[in-house]
Amino acid sequence: LGWGMLVGGITIATIGGVCFETQTPGLVAMVLAAVVVAYDAGLKHTPLGPLAMGTCRGLNGLLGMSVAFDQIESNLVGVIFLGVTVYIVGVTWFARSEEVTSDRRKLSIAAVVAISGIAILGVGVWHTYSGFFRLNPLGWAMLWCVVGLHSGRRFVAAIIQPTPSKVQGAVGNALRSIILINTALACGIAGPVWGLGILLLLPPTMFMARFIPQT
Repeated sequence: LGWGMLVGGITIATIGGVCFETQTPGLVAMVLAAVVVAYDAGLKHTPLGPLAMGTCRGLNGLLGMSVAFDQIESNLVGVIFLGVTVYIVGVTWFARSEEVTSDRRKLSIAAVVAISGIAILGVGVWHTYSGFFRLNPLGWAMLWCVVGLHSGRRFVAAIIQPTPSKVQGAVGNALRSIILINTALACGIAGPVWGLGILLLLPPTMFMARFIPQT
């Protein structure tokens, strides 16, 4: 099933690229699949595990943008890839010992890394995007503060009480925050309607989290 979905994902991405007369989606999908296999093949048990997982999430974002690379500034693509990757590196690091009582110092460092990823996205996108922003500076800043607080408050709670349930709850919350990150990006660049469309993915995600473990 896993191999079939990997091959299916590459195939669909390639077909999508053909529709937009570009080979980039298929190429990005192949790189993403290779990193996924490398992670599951053993990287997740090494110090490179968080970086590999972060790269997977970063490439996932690139796959979504790949049909329009010729219309997007390379600096903007780089900032989004870097921000998402850093965020997930921090989240993955935070979850490294979630099945036992975690070390507060390591949790604190991981939380700082994750929040740094959010900061990179909020500040970096504002300074690299040359198009028309749909939000004013104050609205953009407040939006990213909400995103940061959504993840940060659960990180702090887990650091104060680093039990498995608290840490796992913080990690699950941080993963759901990816939807808020995408919502914020869409609101600023494409407009609130597109952001709301992405935000509507949050309720079903929270519902399914009751039955499907996120960590």
